[in-house]
Amino acid sequence: MASTWFRGTHGGRYYHMAKPDDPTTWHGDHYSMTPRRRLFEAFHKNVGYFAGMFALGAVASGLVQYRMPVLTAITLATLLVIIVLCVVLEHHGRRYDTYRSVFGIDPEHPYNKARKDL
Repeated sequence: MASTWFRGTHGGRYYHMAKPDDPTTWHGDHYSMTPRRRLFEAFHKNVGYFAGMFALGAVASGLVQYRMPVLTAITLATLLVIIVLCVVLEHHGRRYDTYRSVFGIDPEHPYNKARKDL
């Protein structure tokens, strides 16, 4: 909950305070990828990974308490497929970060300019 204070403003062409025809009004923490926003995203992503690990631990402890070999096999197979799919898609460049998902891949956006080699 405390991380929402560090999230910052959104920005962009369609931000409620921006004028779509004036790029000087588009700036916000997310659109400009300020250090504040980068810190928030790093924190948010890592806390999400920890939450996923704790959820996996909860599922595993439940499967240990109630012997269900078929459900265990299905759960492990699903997890393995998801991991392999994530690795393959990442390798082929099919993963978009939050910035590209929201603002697109136009090289004129500030954070896309900073990462023009991606």
